[in-house]
Amino acid sequence: MVERSWLPILDDNSEVARSLREIPPTHYTFKIKSFSLLSQMLLDTKQKNFESAVFEASGYKWKLSLYPHGDEERNGEGHISLYLVIADRDNLPLGWEVNVNFKLFVFDQIQDKYMTVQDANGKVRRFHKMKTEWGFAQLLPLSSFSDAANGYLINDTCVFGVEIFVVRYNGRGECLNLLKGLDTTYTWNIENFSSLQDEYLYSDVFTIGKRKWKLQLSPKGVPRGKGKSMSLFMLLDDLETFPSGHRINATYKLRIKNQYHDKHEEITATDCFSATNCGWGCSSLLSLTDLHDASKGFLVNNSLMIEAEISAISTVKNFQKVATMLDDRDITSARYAIKIETFSALSEMMLDTEVQNVQKYETDLFEASGYKWKLSLYPTGDKERNGEGYISLYLNNWHINRMWKISRPLGRGSFGFVSLAVSQPNDDESKLDLPSLVAIKSAEVVQLHSFHKECNFHAKLQDCPHILRCFGSFISEKNGFLVYNMILEYASGGSLGDRIRCSGGGGLPDCEVRWYTKGLLKGLSHMHKLGYVHCDIKPHNILLVGGSSCLSFDTRWRRLTRETVKIADFGQTKKAGKMETDGQQDNGRRGSPLFMAPESVLRQEYEPCSDIWAVGCTVLQMITGEPAWKCDSETETCAILYRIGFTDKVPEIPSWVSEEGRDFLRKCLVRETKSRWTAEMLLGHPFVSSRLMMREPMRKELGFC
Repeated sequence: MVERSWLPILDDNSEVARSLREIPPTHYTFKIKSFSLLSQMLLDTKQKNFESAVFEASGYKWKLSLYPHGDEERNGEGHISLYLVIADRDNLPLGWEVNVNFKLFVFDQIQDKYMTVQDANGKVRRFHKMKTEWGFAQLLPLSSFSDAANGYLINDTCVFGVEIFVVRYNGRGECLNLLKGLDTTYTWNIENFSSLQDEYLYSDVFTIGKRKWKLQLSPKGVPRGKGKSMSLFMLLDDLETFPSGHRINATYKLRIKNQYHDKHEEITATDCFSATNCGWGCSSLLSLTDLHDASKGFLVNNSLMIEAEISAISTVKNFQKVATMLDDRDITSARYAIKIETFSALSEMMLDTEVQNVQKYETDLFEASGYKWKLSLYPTGDKERNGEGYISLYLNNWHINRMWKISRPLGRGSFGFVSLAVSQPNDDESKLDLPSLVAIKSAEVVQLHSFHKECNFHAKLQDCPHILRCFGSFISEKNGFLVYNMILEYASGGSLGDRIRCSGGGGLPDCEVRWYTKGLLKGLSHMHKLGYVHCDIKPHNILLVGGSSCLSFDTRWRRLTRETVKIADFGQTKKAGKMETDGQQDNGRRGSPLFMAPESVLRQEYEPCSDIWAVGCTVLQMITGEPAWKCDSETETCAILYRIGFTDKVPEIPSWVSEEGRDFLRKCLVRETKSRWTAEMLLGHPFVSSRLMMREPMRKELGFC
């Protein structure tokens, strides 16, 4: 194997950052098919550089300036030099100035990745009349660029690219002020409880932290859990006097008192109250069985006692003028700023809260580049992402201001239901760059925790093209209840389950199986490197973006390379190496029984190797057209789970499967977890890495040669 040489992530002077990514440049790609001829032509004509065609990005016109032999005047000798040049300058206004954060790219044709070069620490460059180009004199050493083992110059062909983000100042922001130590409790005593017939009961209005509140009780629960549990919510009641653009973050407890002893039913939460979200609470706080059980002590002498306690309130007001910020660049924050006047109190509140996943403060929505965003601040660090001991700050694409018309249902996920939606942009929203068709995954309040959990996983995994994209989320209302909606990429090709079904029971062609398996492994490899386990890999959770679910044989070949395999449904995903109850089903299991690994059935262990077992079951089903374990009824499901967990059986691999296919499956479907290959190892297996034996035009079309 040829040894590859790698460039440092940071140059010695730490002014330039380099990294690798799979996503191509957003704004412009510059491909040179005969680099040596271009270099010789420049030498013969005594020219130093070659300029690309003019292109438009972020509202301005640009071009790339390439020095194949290095820009000697700027210490670029022995390197490839590449610059971004602002074009069409004569048509810019007098005194023009453009602040830009940009990235330059060189394509690694072996790894199928782009080497990204940019100024370190997010430095912004200022283009003006006296400085019309910025870039890197030492983009890449010529020796590294010319070495075919590095993949930048293959068959005398190379590819460069650029992304350009213009920083425009609009001066919006918000100011946060926190009140702590309130320790005020409101008690609501409901007499003659069993005789009350109203669907909703409301307490008297009470005042805490200079704001008016009231409680809403649903004795028989909200629709999802109706007849099973009692629901309790805290409502902000002074909306008529609530200032426009203000919000209140409150840390509160809602409690149904046990009148015999201290074993109360309660929740502790931190939520944001505003004119659009005036109520928060719990949709299933106390089961009706426990409520009417006299020994439990909740309903005594037909009287129910409820308490609400608010320990901290933070008020947020928006402002339009942002003072100069203390940062490492010479221009102010272009889009949004947040000012915190009581940071220590905010940190304390986050440490004191007893609710998981509420260790962050989220700003108001703001608009930038045609989308709506939020900032998420973790004052004490995001421990889940190795941020302990640091301030953690994230940018979230939270709420996209666009109207959607539901077209038809697509199915259900691990929670919620999924529908196809068509965008209906108005004049103000037409600039948003979103697909015209998306999938909307919707959840009710009772599923809010699962909804936020899946949104968070999407945010953490979005950097991989083999993970289904999430464009954001929004809140809507249906029949008087809040519905939480996630905007997902629409998979026009359906799922692998659909594709297998359309095969008529005979399985998929060998080349398709290899192609889909490779995409699946790339997505899983990305997840596992980040420390996450999917826990529900199966054909119906593997989606095909850019194709059609039922195609003729010839059409399949023509469209296969246009399809991208994407992993979906992260409702049962967990952190590797941790015991978690979130995402488990009522029986304590995760995932689908026929794809569960032996250790998952036997010990409820779910680690990356468990996903690999599921990959083996999925690949076997693609090959044969039938599930790896034959199962038609609940009784047989129990029997299959017994075989998986308590015997030495493995799914049977038919003798007619190719030798490479059989060996690949043996690396996945091995009961000993330590003997199972990882996703990264399987990507190097001949089953997905070798050139396929097929006619030459087909091989080229599929991208295997």
